[in-house]
Amino acid sequence: MKRRTRSWLFYLYSTANILGSTLALAGVGLFFLGLIDDYWYLIVLGLYAVGYRLAPKQVDMHLDSQLLKEDEMKAAEQFIDHAIMHLSAPAADALSRVWLVLSDLLKRLDRFDPHDKVVHDIHQTATHHLPDLLIPYLELPPAFARFHPLKDNKTARELLIEQLNKLESTLNKTLHDALNQDIEKIRIQGAFLDQTFAQGKDWLPL
Repeated sequence: MKRRTRSWLFYLYSTANILGSTLALAGVGLFFLGLIDDYWYLIVLGLYAVGYRLAPKQVDMHLDSQLLKEDEMKAAEQFIDHAIMHLSAPAADALSRVWLVLSDLLKRLDRFDPHDKVVHDIHQTATHHLPDLLIPYLELPPAFARFHPLKDNKTARELLIEQLNKLESTLNKTLHDALNQDIEKIRIQGAFLDQTFAQGKDWLPL
């Protein structure tokens, strides 16, 4: 999607534009009802401007990459809680399931060598891969994410849920192998996580 087209679509689907347009249409309705007459077009434009200004601003969902490791997990947990609050029910449910499995895995990391790549991969999934997956989605206007078709005629929300379901499936296998102390399988799954979820914004075809 070209940058100019993307910017226009993001504006069109933005909460500010939707709220402004709703108030402007209300102003047009008042004109047709005869409740306003002179300078009605200025009133309509004014109502749009009021709606645009009153719309809630986009929340900054980025994580500070300079955090110490012990602080990263706390920040990641807060990020996930905040993200769940800003997702619609199907996506929030998928993310909650992923974080539940990931949290269970994180509690079991003390049974591994702290220098083992297994520990690094699981930690990276919690503090980097999962946020990298979520941030591009959370930066989208909510209406765009839910209704505008993208790849294979699927919306961004549907693509996000697919990605989260894929991640949940891999993490469930990793948890199963962790319980069975199958370190080699865990390493293979960790490599899969690195390849699949370390691409940042590339998963969204924008």
